[in-house]
Amino acid sequence: MTTTLAKGGNAVLPAAVCRVTLTSLTTGIEVSAVLLAQDGKVRSDDDLVFYNHSSQDRIVLNGQTIVADLTVVPATEEVRAALGKLSEAMGGVS
Repeated sequence: MTTTLAKGGNAVLPAAVCRVTLTSLTTGIEVSAVLLAQDGKVRSDDDLVFYNHSSQDRIVLNGQTIVADLTVVPATEEVRAALGKLSEAMGGVS
């Protein structure tokens, strides 16, 4: 299944292995994921998945794609967010 989201959009994902790819036709995007506890808060710095910390609790960042194995979500985690930021280094924002 493929879902296209507008800026700021969201979608509920099935409890399965999901792939989220962020793309832009006009600029580079810095992709990251945030793991949130059931209270909606980040538990520690380890809950941020990005280029320098590319995996945590079965969330793996591979380039512009986040692969999340939602079948093994720890009981302490409920919500995950995939984030994209226009990359200034890639000439997208001034």
